[in-house]
Amino acid sequence: MFSKRAQQARGSRSDEDLEMRFPHDPNIQEKWIRIVQDDRREWDWLPSHSSVVCSDHFSESDRYKTEKGRYFLKKDVIPIIKGQDVQYGRSVSPISVAVSDTNSIFDTPHMIYLKKKIRKMELVKEKHVRTIKNLRKVNNRIKKKTTTLAKTLRILNNKNATDRDTTDLDLPGDGDEVHKKVIFKNKKDYMNTSSRYPTHLGKFALNVNCNSSASYKHLRKIVTAASPNSNTPCIWYNDSDGNPGFTQEAFAALLDKHRSVNGERLTCGLIISNMALRQQKI
Repeated sequence: MFSKRAQQARGSRSDEDLEMRFPHDPNIQEKWIRIVQDDRREWDWLPSHSSVVCSDHFSESDRYKTEKGRYFLKKDVIPIIKGQDVQYGRSVSPISVAVSDTNSIFDTPHMIYLKKKIRKMELVKEKHVRTIKNLRKVNNRIKKKTTTLAKTLRILNNKNATDRDTTDLDLPGDGDEVHKKVIFKNKKDYMNTSSRYPTHLGKFALNVNCNSSASYKHLRKIVTAASPNSNTPCIWYNDSDGNPGFTQEAFAALLDKHRSVNGERLTCGLIISNMALRQQKI
């Protein structure tokens, strides 16, 4: 029940002439507001703290008087529009749609601020949940990749592929030098070794970089310090004119081969590769 005593008396008022406060129940209060809006023809009207409803809009059966002379309204009582015998609340179906929290007309400024803050924190929480979900996916992919690499490493260890001697690598020239470069992938660890690249390694770097610079970059990702920097082959290109056909280096190699046989008859052949040769501008 809600206390419905008169707010203030203008002169003398009888017990029948009273003003009723708006109830605190949101559902009943909303019905009161709609009835007053229909009666006043003001659809944007909202009650204030001191708004009251005249007792003429209530029947005698809707209220009762206590021993101390205070008047109270019965529960769920709704005002009656003048000129109608039936109460407005009995002809209207109950409200089934809840009023939105963000659009409630009864929210105070502090409550609106708190709702906005809660909504902002919920958005941040959703963002963090998505980030955690994505990181878990990345973590699972890394775990699968690590498992695959560990399995491959165990297979290579069983075949003694990582423990064989450098002579088994079948590398021309100074194989130990190449083996050191492969092992010491960190350039700081390799500072004490020779900084001169073997001839066969330089030729290999030139061929790979000439065919595809992307392939050469991928090679350096696998073996960091074993192959020259991508700028080093560009410097080596300056020693060659870059013209297509038989280069001077090829004829010099044939001459050295002829001298190594001590004057014996030697048949040589020069073959041009079907790869397109292009002059590179350094």
